[in-house]
Amino acid sequence: MPDFQDDYRWNALPDGTIDLAGELTLSIGYSLLGTLRTLGYERFRPCASPTCNGVFVDTSRGGRRRYCMPALCGNRINVANHRQRQRST
Repeated sequence: MPDFQDDYRWNALPDGTIDLAGELTLSIGYSLLGTLRTLGYERFRPCASPTCNGVFVDTSRGGRRRYCMPALCGNRINVANHRQRQRST
């Protein structure tokens, strides 16, 4: 079986002219496809915070990340839960 990895290359434009935005788009897209191939589509998730519309790629070892930014979105949920418990007591 031939090794196709050595025979083919990705090429955005035939003449190689591309601007910075195009380079960033290609780089991010290629990275996301590599992550999708490595980790699987179930690691692409929406943030669990009801006030956040963010999405993220869960690259944690256990695959249990719930928030796009745990220090921000996760902390808001924890503070809201704490305040609710304080009010009920």
